[in-house]
Amino acid sequence: MKLTLTLSALLLLCSTSPAQDIVDSWKYTLRKPAEGWRSPDFDALDWKEANGGFGTRDTPGARVA
Repeated sequence: MKLTLTLSALLLLCSTSPAQDIVDSWKYTLRKPAEGWRSPDFDALDWKEANGGFGTRDTPGARVA
C-alpha cells in the first residue's frame, strides 16, 4: 500500500511538472573549419550562432529545440 501511494504521488508530480524551455546557443560553420578549431582558445567570431539541441524527440534525455 505504501509503495502504491509513493508511486502514485511520483506519477502525479511528474505529470504536472511544467515543461522547461531548452535554449542552448551553439556556434557552427558550414565551411571546413580552420586548423585548431578544437582548441579552447580558437577564435570562432566568424562562425554562425543559433539555438539547437542534440538527439530526437524519441531519444531519452535528448535536448531537442
